Amino acid sequence: MKKSTTPYYVKQLIAMVEDGRLKTDSSIQRRGGQWDDFKQSLLIHSILAGYIIPPLYFTKEPTGNVDEKGKPIFQQEIVDGLQRITSIKAFVNDEWALSDKTPDVEADGETVVLAGKLFSELPDEIQTDIKRFAFTVYNLEEFTDDEIEEIFFRLNNGVALTKGQQSKAKLGVDIAKFINEVLESKFYKEIAHFSPMQYRRAADQLTLLQSMLLIDVMDGNYELKSISENDVLSYAESIRGNYPAEKRERIRNVIDYMESALESKEKFMKKINIPMFFVVADKAVQNNVSDADFYNWFREFADSYSKDCEYAQYCSSGSVKKVNTMERIRIMQESFDKYLADNNMDDAETTETAENQDETFEFSGMNEPEDEVSINVDDYVE
Repeated sequence: MKKSTTPYYVKQLIAMVEDGRLKTDSSIQRRGGQWDDFKQSLLIHSILAGYIIPPLYFTKEPTGNVDEKGKPIFQQEIVDGLQRITSIKAFVNDEWALSDKTPDVEADGETVVLAGKLFSELPDEIQTDIKRFAFTVYNLEEFTDDEIEEIFFRLNNGVALTKGQQSKAKLGVDIAKFINEVLESKFYKEIAHFSPMQYRRAADQLTLLQSMLLIDVMDGNYELKSISENDVLSYAESIRGNYPAEKRERIRNVIDYMESALESKEKFMKKINIPMFFVVADKAVQNNVSDADFYNWFREFADSYSKDCEYAQYCSSGSVKKVNTMERIRIMQESFDKYLADNNMDDAETTETAENQDETFEFSGMNEPEDEVSINVDDYVE
């Protein structure tokens, strides 16, 4: 791997992002928007007050094309520094105002108040200072995916990445790209229900990996311990370079099916429930149950939920444990089978599913003592 350093001005970086020369969607990178207003504001203050700002890290690959001057054109991608670049780009475009807690700065012997100001509300010389600020950028060339993943881990070693966010790098670049593709689907963008905080903490990614894990468990291809973030991280490592095309297509088919069945935002399709619904939808797809029937059952199940119902008993603290996870799946699947039977849709395939239900939900070690799992209950109970 080759490394070089280059200064890039803020104005230059913004132009590179806007015209596509600098990609902000690295498959292993956390999404933007991780910082709150105060953290973003401190970045702007640091630029103006002369504080040291860590360098940025980009990959750099030749496109094979040249510009009007005959110089080679490169495609670059952010490995580290996404929050800094997206924050400052949004600020320059007047998409957010500086926090009321932002300290003042001195410019030409005068005090300039920054608190509460949009970029366009700052003095012209301050705007110019921000646009002309130069970040030090490490350009990485002739690299392997493994080297980039290792650099990402080392750069973020002291940063509070969630286990779910770490799992993306553990997946490897190829499968991480597949995960990103699925997370851009209508189901995750418009139907599933995540709070802004859950979204920033990559809860959507966590539920997708939990769903993939449970599908492998149902197939007898993976031993379930729990669906905690720790065990999801282990699962991500286990499928690195080993998640074939047919499995990916199966996941896409389930997503398409739920998109057809559920056309708008569903509050009950939240973090704790999505992997369970995913398993039931997978069985429905296999047994050719119509998306309309899935929707009618979903509506019936969601509308009948109460804090005293059987399903709710397995949704409180410890819900990621193996026994609680499997009980939620069992209750959901039994409800779905009953709906089909009550509506005279228990054809040969559905009957066969019901007959094999005991086999589907019995796994070796189901009655073994559970390891304690530390979770944030607020992430699971609304």
